[in-house]
Amino acid sequence: MVTVAVMLILLMRFVSPEMAILISTFGGCFMGMAMERDG
Repeated sequence: MVTVAVMLILLMRFVSPEMAILISTFGGCFMGMAMERDG
């Protein structure tokens, strides 16, 4: 969840809010999958 929040704040400076939400959500999903595989 922290990953999504940080990505959202950073991306909102460069892209539209809708795209920032979409990209940060996908980023959070991929981060969750990566952490689950390692654990």
